[in-house]
Amino acid sequence: MYEEDRQQLIGQFRDNYPNLVRADGSYIGWVSSFHGATYDGQPVSWDLDQSRYRFGLYCLASAWSRSGRWEGPVRLLMAMSMEDGDYLEPTYWANGNPNRIAEDFEYLVKRGGAAAQIPRARNASARQDCVASFMTIGREFDFIEETVQRLHGGQGDPGETVRRLRSIIGTGFGNRAWRIKIPLILRELRCAGWDGIPGESCCVPDIRVANTYARYGCFLPGDLLMASAKIYEHFGDLFDLPPFFAPDHDMRVMRTNQGARTTLIDPEILMNRELIEEDNVDKSYDGSSGMSMMDEIFKKFWVCNGLLLTFHTSNFFCHRTKRKKAI
Repeated sequence: MYEEDRQQLIGQFRDNYPNLVRADGSYIGWVSSFHGATYDGQPVSWDLDQSRYRFGLYCLASAWSRSGRWEGPVRLLMAMSMEDGDYLEPTYWANGNPNRIAEDFEYLVKRGGAAAQIPRARNASARQDCVASFMTIGREFDFIEETVQRLHGGQGDPGETVRRLRSIIGTGFGNRAWRIKIPLILRELRCAGWDGIPGESCCVPDIRVANTYARYGCFLPGDLLMASAKIYEHFGDLFDLPPFFAPDHDMRVMRTNQGARTTLIDPEILMNRELIEEDNVDKSYDGSSGMSMMDEIFKKFWVCNGLLLTFHTSNFFCHRTKRKKAI
């Protein structure tokens, strides 16, 4: 990625979201203030040094964008933390009566929808199948805690952490396990002061981030941790936030080689898609093939013999460009 492009993305994020950036230039994290959201008019903030809020973080990561929209899970977890009850206690989900849990879940979804006020949020509710995942996280809470504590304490490494967390079946949709949700968890912990967690393992290479990189003629590695490390190399402790939020600023111009010319790309293709979370959507992906979220990009972009082919289900565009060297 060109230095001027990198600085432009960083500048746009800092200018548009100054409340999300600390004085030292780092990202404050999501759950530190829920990006200004309130619950019944009260601010919401989680202290991740408390185990109950770490449980909430694991549940939030599991539920995030399961329906394609992140707002529903956020409303649900805000309700779980603000309503009276043991909803952030792992034992409630691990050992509770399933019928009672299902009733409470329905109540929390309704309360979250009514009481949670999230700036610029869309209407969305958490999915019922989150219950099974939360019960799994409750049962496996000690194992999850041991895994992240080992990484923070320098006894583990990012690769081992991903393998251990990926082994917990049911943290994603159905019998699937979380994958790119893992850097999200590690990012929030690092933002909360867990400096032992390396920043290179804390960047989420989701479809919005990959789309931004593609728009600048760059391609993220297929390996989860390699992609995370590349993003961290570019944006440091702002993590994936600058490229994630870039589509919200109507950046419709895709730079080509050496900036010699520009090609307008249909914004419907690159920017107006819901965030696709492969933990919950791509049921065929198991992480072993070397393919990744970039599969979604490669359905629309093939760079071959100097041709950039772009197609959409209802549109077909063909632009002749020089291929930019991949990062």
